[in-house]
Amino acid sequence: MSESNQEGYQTLGWIINKSEQGLFIVVADEILQKEMVGIYRLGAVEIYDYKQHPGEYSFRDLQEWVAGLPETHIFIIANFHLAVQSDESLKRLNFSRDMIEKLGKNFIFLVTTYGDDRLATGAYDFYSFVKMRIIFHDYGINSKKNDKQVSVEDKYVKEEWEPGQLKQKLAETYILTEKAKDEKNKAHYSESEKLLLKVRQIKEELLGTEHLEIAEVNYELAEVYEK
Repeated sequence: MSESNQEGYQTLGWIINKSEQGLFIVVADEILQKEMVGIYRLGAVEIYDYKQHPGEYSFRDLQEWVAGLPETHIFIIANFHLAVQSDESLKRLNFSRDMIEKLGKNFIFLVTTYGDDRLATGAYDFYSFVKMRIIFHDYGINSKKNDKQVSVEDKYVKEEWEPGQLKQKLAETYILTEKAKDEKNKAHYSESEKLLLKVRQIKEELLGTEHLEIAEVNYELAEVYEK
């Protein structure tokens, strides 16, 4: 945990332990979001990660998830920026802001800087209901303009990819990564390596070799090689 983010974690702790209900936004890169998921997974918090469950935002899905966990008060939605990449998903989010609040729970949405910008401009009705916005300092490379997070739609993305194709391909890599982890846990290291190399190949083609997600793949590969 970076010392520069201690205040952010303290604020999150206050939300989890003291806040009765509300909508909160945490702005953090995907590596930091992964760290948060690891920290809070074992607590009295339920977590939904759009990296592991690719798809667009749907209030019905959110409502069903919350209804199935009546004893839970705090819900963290990780990588929420992946669920609101289309204008339609932003419209649905705007439309459902009152319904989300009426669920009477604490919702903590984790987004990258790019995702935060999209919500502020494209889902302003939802954004106006946010009680608090917490910014975490990136572990990765910060750009010179507005500390922008390197994202799916940054300068590394090849221009020839349509948004729908890009989203589909990225969803495929998340599924392959989970399969690779399963193979690693079964001690099928060769199969895990093949899957991760495929993931890296696809992501390098989509995002470029300097993207933070490539570092995540290399980290997973290093674990396999260590085993």
